[in-house]
Amino acid sequence: MSAPASDTDPPARRERLRLESATAETHPNGDVSVAVTLEWADERVQGFSDGFDTRENVLRMGAASTVEAVRLLLGRDFAVELLGVKATKAFGTWVSMVYLRVGTGHDAQELLGARALDDDDLVRGGAIAVLDALNRVLSRHLP
Repeated sequence: MSAPASDTDPPARRERLRLESATAETHPNGDVSVAVTLEWADERVQGFSDGFDTRENVLRMGAASTVEAVRLLLGRDFAVELLGVKATKAFGTWVSMVYLRVGTGHDAQELLGARALDDDDLVRGGAIAVLDALNRVLSRHLP
């Protein structure tokens, strides 16, 4: 049995990225700009995407912006590829799903992430689905 933590013990190391914000700004011409901010060890990074304002595209841009922020945090040597994004109905609710590849060659892993989708926050739904997939393997790569 382990001893209880004391007030002088250093805080436990968090092993997951934290989603700080996920926003979308619609422009008069029908385009939308998406920004996702991730936090790790008091460092904040942002990923961005621009495109047409459709439900599917905003979900995809939330996922793509999150992947970009992860790359910025870990460096371009961390190979992660967004292979697919989909919203589907399961168990009576909408779910966002992402399909990712991490690594290259024989070391590559394909990962799935999912998140119950709130119609009012598609960007967040895409971002959290990416983190659901990646956070399981990122602890080996985080500084």
